[in-house]
Amino acid sequence: MLLHLPNELLCAITSHIDSEIDLQVLACTSRRLYSTVIPTYYRTLAKAHRCDPLAAAAVHGNLHAVQTLLDQGCSPRARGGGRQYKAKQKGLKDIVELLLDHGADAGVQGGRLGHSLRVAAVNGHMECVRVMVERGVDVNSRTKIEGRALEAALEAGHEEIARYLIERGAEDKLVDGVDDKWLPGAAFNIVSKEKETKWRDVLDTILERMDYSSQLAGNAFVSVARDGNEQLVEHFLRNEVDIEKHGSRALGVAAVKGHLKLLQRLVAAGVDVNQEVPKRGHAILRAAKHGYVECVRFLLEQGASPNVVHGTPCIENRGRSRVVFCSTPLQYACWGEDSPSEEQRDRFEAIARMLLKAGADPNISGKRWFHPLNLAAYRGNEAIVRLLLEHGSDPSTRGPVWGDNALQAAVIRGSISITRLILEHGAKIDGSGALQAACGAVYYHEGNFEMVKLLLDYGADPNHNSEAYACTGYINAMSGRPGMYFWNALQCARGNRNNRSESIIELLLDRGARDEE
Repeated sequence: MLLHLPNELLCAITSHIDSEIDLQVLACTSRRLYSTVIPTYYRTLAKAHRCDPLAAAAVHGNLHAVQTLLDQGCSPRARGGGRQYKAKQKGLKDIVELLLDHGADAGVQGGRLGHSLRVAAVNGHMECVRVMVERGVDVNSRTKIEGRALEAALEAGHEEIARYLIERGAEDKLVDGVDDKWLPGAAFNIVSKEKETKWRDVLDTILERMDYSSQLAGNAFVSVARDGNEQLVEHFLRNEVDIEKHGSRALGVAAVKGHLKLLQRLVAAGVDVNQEVPKRGHAILRAAKHGYVECVRFLLEQGASPNVVHGTPCIENRGRSRVVFCSTPLQYACWGEDSPSEEQRDRFEAIARMLLKAGADPNISGKRWFHPLNLAAYRGNEAIVRLLLEHGSDPSTRGPVWGDNALQAAVIRGSISITRLILEHGAKIDGSGALQAACGAVYYHEGNFEMVKLLLDYGADPNHNSEAYACTGYINAMSGRPGMYFWNALQCARGNRNNRSESIIELLLDRGARDEE
């Protein structure tokens, strides 16, 4: 019966059907109904998914629907639909041609992958790339969000597309334009890391055309140093890259990755080992941070100062909530790694030993908080604690912000041996917040009876009222967990309320604690 109705009436009827499934079923009943219903189907689909009818038809690869929608006035240039973008994602050459014939703009940003030519390149759709380029799409076009098609093809490993784009002039922009942050960024990095020889001619073209005095060349130089590519580093040095401007950056990234041979080559080329990279620090600080013993040894031998202080404290986010500030090589050596292996412990101990032997100040705290001894004590590294104390570290030194100190850190750590070691070197107990911490000034930390007894045996006053920040702020910063705002040991023990608190309370009372409850 529907087949006898005029098209206008059929369109009016289908426009009142909201179900995608019902429209699909209706469209499949006959060819005539399909031609009439399918545009309405894609309009309904687009409305449900908040896209554009043309985009929906393009992504489904429905050439007839795309043609019908275009005939009905849908614009291929309207914003927000990504029609040619969708077609190029699927590699639908015929739909791409149709959309371009109707004025689609292939250079418009269409989604997270960028403009249409880049989408086709990253997905490996050679025919779509060829169609767009032959229709006049600029091979070097890009948007503010993503890069060019050549970089996408190189990154995705589509050799045929990359070579085609190069033949059409894409490589010109790989080496020209000082303000172009992509070059020699993404494409150069990808090509230079390629182990096979298939990109060698592309790399040779870039290197041949590069201006080695430019910022781009400097960025490339730093990139290959980071990757440990000795051959390319040597190439840049031979071509007189600006060592004075970019050498310290290259030295820093080589130190981060532990590339000893590159450090040696860069220093031989005249890079200053004591030059600080803004917001990144000195090479020796970065080598110490990552535990590269041989790199630290070499830099010290070349005159690197063991007492350099990073201008901006480096924030270490280890775990979800812990924040520790380190700004000197010795601080990093004392902090080490989370859950270190025996080998990692040995490496950081060796670095700390080298730094101290070279004249590192054991009491240096850098720009913010936490002295080396405090960090080592909190980490439970007894070997480094002993080393620092042997080199004159003051066990009673307190931080300028929260009154942090090594004794409290050792108590929080729960290490009897480190606590005893620090006490034997004359640490002051009263005012340190150590007894309060031992009695349970931390919610997650049960009172430690043995620790309380040790501190009392060394003369801790159970009635001493510590300043609140000495037993709360430092705990918060180091552990990422809340402290309890109590003033004396008895209050801390009573406030903790765990199974061991009663014995601690009895001990404190036996040692003369005044019960003011």
